Amino acid sequence: MSTSIWDHPIATIEKAIHIRKQIEALKSSLAGILGGTETGIGKVAKRRGRPAKVSSVESPAAKVDGRKGKRSAATIAKMKAAQKARWAKLKKA
Repeated sequence: MSTSIWDHPIATIEKAIHIRKQIEALKSSLAGILGGTETGIGKVAKRRGRPAKVSSVESPAAKVDGRKGKRSAATIAKMKAAQKARWAKLKKA
């Protein structure tokens, strides 16, 4: 049978609140020392994912339209023709 927090005497509840405040203060102090944000008891948040790629030399062609791999006009024309052929095939059926 679980007991409610209100089943305890006031002095016990106040002591528990005081201890909780001390824990939170220590956690934030630890996070300040380690230079991160706290994410649980004794854990420091880490940056997730792959690190950013650092490139000292940027290719001018790579940033023309904001995409990394720009397609040539010939490639785009081939893709258009293939798509039109697929649609024609579907409409024929």
